[in-house]
Amino acid sequence: MVEEASRIGRGFEFILASAGQVDAGAVIGEALGIAATARRTFGAIEELFSSCIAAAQRAGDIKQDADPARLAGLLLAVLRGIEALGKGGSSPDSLRAIAETALALLPVP
Repeated sequence: MVEEASRIGRGFEFILASAGQVDAGAVIGEALGIAATARRTFGAIEELFSSCIAAAQRAGDIKQDADPARLAGLLLAVLRGIEALGKGGSSPDSLRAIAETALALLPVP
């Protein structure tokens, strides 16, 4: 028990000594840059979905009273969820079923 506590103490000492070698500002700046890039990317995807939905409305394939921006947000969330589930090992058949279900929820006339 004493040996375990000593090892833990040495581990904390190492972490504290290493912390002085890390530029926290640079790490935070990089994280903020990544977050900004993600927001721009997700925004662009959402805009693309929204414009496709608006085009589908003009073609009569989606109800006119549906909000393209809201539907685009829904599709983006489903897309990101499918991506996460895929990385987590879900089967391609399961992912396809999720996508098909999401598309079936779109308001058609």
